[in-house]
Amino acid sequence: MRLEYSIYFGVYDNIGGELKLEVQGLDMFLYREGTQKDLKPRIFESNNYNNFNDLNSFANAQLDLFIEVLNITFPKVILLANAFVSDIFKFKFGNYLNRKPGEDFHLYKEIPIFFSSMLSGAHQLDKHSRERLIWQMKSSLT
Repeated sequence: MRLEYSIYFGVYDNIGGELKLEVQGLDMFLYREGTQKDLKPRIFESNNYNNFNDLNSFANAQLDLFIEVLNITFPKVILLANAFVSDIFKFKFGNYLNRKPGEDFHLYKEIPIFFSSMLSGAHQLDKHSRERLIWQMKSSLT
């Protein structure tokens, strides 16, 4: 199945290769119908998509599941490669984020976590920002 979706997973496999880690993808919202624009009405009580207090019960259940999987798997590093879900994560779980002095990244329960825009597609991260992201992720693993 991963080969079938290499357009999506290929960029993560490339990053994993550069980090010398096996990479697995976990979407914050388990929803596969259309675009982020299609998702927003399904996870908010109102049309105010910037008010994260308005996330509905489906969204909150999805977030609980996402955190449960993170807590069980305890990955070496977390990358949230979408600005919108990064904002939701920071809003909902920001009290679990911290930074060690001198570090250029956040920690979620001692796991390095990186917030980014998309890695592929029309609004993807530019080449140099992607290189910097990978450099920071490598630095977090040493």
